[in-house]
Amino acid sequence: APDVTNSGLITSPNGEVVLAAGKTVELMDPGTPYLRVQVTAPDNQALNLGRIAADSGRVGIFAGLIAQRGAINADSATLGGSGKVVLKAGRNTTLEAGSVTTASGPSGGKVEIQSRDTTIVAGVVEAKGTEGQGGTVKVLGERVGLIGNASVDVSGATGGGAVLVGGDLQGKN
Repeated sequence: APDVTNSGLITSPNGEVVLAAGKTVELMDPGTPYLRVQVTAPDNQALNLGRIAADSGRVGIFAGLIAQRGAINADSATLGGSGKVVLKAGRNTTLEAGSVTTASGPSGGKVEIQSRDTTIVAGVVEAKGTEGQGGTVKVLGERVGLIGNASVDVSGATGGGAVLVGGDLQGKN
């Protein structure tokens, strides 16, 4: 759809949730975490006001503009299980104050927030490892900001994970 808004609850335990906004959407293989989504209308928006939960699964939001104001959880309760959250925007992504985006579990998970232009995080982003090492959080874009009370946590019971914040090619800065 040109604009997608979630103000309720979307749940898919061990599955996958994808919200895609644009005039052109192409899902190459929805059964794998490597979805190819092409957005050709950069002003289209995906907005999460509610809660999206894919326990031990994957959540992907793809649009020209992404606004995360609610909760996105891809947490895992089982050892060896890990969730993944991917937010990719053709222009801007904003995780507003009060928003919560998590992919935590026994061995951590992965959260990737990427924009071609501006990525702003003012909420909570976690990929914590409750029994092992923490997971991975990537906050990427041409311009990236962690503002206000933003919190990024990849702590783990046996060691921290990785946080990558920036926009240069291959994380060189």
